[in-house]
Amino acid sequence: LWGEYTLADALPGTLIFQGGMFANNWKYDDGYVYKASATDGGDYIGAGFNFMASYEQKDLLAVDFVVKSPTQHDIGVGIYGEFLGVENLSIAAGFTWGQSGKYSYYASVADLAAGKKTDSDKWSAFAVDFRLAYQVMEPFSLGLTAKYSAITPDGEDAESAVNVALGGKYKFSDMLEGNLTFALDMDDLDDNDEVALAENWIWVQPDVTIYAGKNAYFEAGIKFGTAINGGDAEDACKAYTANITKMSFAIPLVLRVKI
Repeated sequence: LWGEYTLADALPGTLIFQGGMFANNWKYDDGYVYKASATDGGDYIGAGFNFMASYEQKDLLAVDFVVKSPTQHDIGVGIYGEFLGVENLSIAAGFTWGQSGKYSYYASVADLAAGKKTDSDKWSAFAVDFRLAYQVMEPFSLGLTAKYSAITPDGEDAESAVNVALGGKYKFSDMLEGNLTFALDMDDLDDNDEVALAENWIWVQPDVTIYAGKNAYFEAGIKFGTAINGGDAEDACKAYTANITKMSFAIPLVLRVKI
């Protein structure tokens, strides 16, 4: 069930409202029992809703507001905008928030027979995203992305992260372009577990793209990464007898053909 309403004449741009309800279902076996009446697996059918308001003004800005609840236990809200008012410059930003509520279920038929329920995990999370693209000159452009995110499990401290990437693209010809990207991933800012597990990395990725036609291209490059907090990783992980990766090297290859 879906509906849409457009308001264009009364505003400088176009405002569109969209909303609806949808169903979702999945099959489960003896490993997951959703209702007490289930004895040997079956189907789960649920309903959710989605609402979106979009405003677009040509060559100036575009804004989207979204509220989505895929199940009765989960909800997410997001607002995203793009500013196009400066020549050769695109600026985009967004905010997303989500929450999953706690509920009880029977994890197995044996638990059902024993009347033993399991509580789901409850958490909330949010992220702030920023993107910038600027065409310095006809063959050369720059791009910057930055994101801050945090997830808070019920009754625990938040785990936050920052991801930043700066990339440059140079178009040598209609058939060949080169890219160079520097990225920083900081995945445990607060370090509230007081354990350094080499989770913070710096990445460098140069690559080239060769276009073999309108619907085909080949991309090849090198991806190198090194941990910036790996010095104490081995000592910190002795108790866990875990192997810690402190350096990574890969040669990514992509061949795409659209038929």
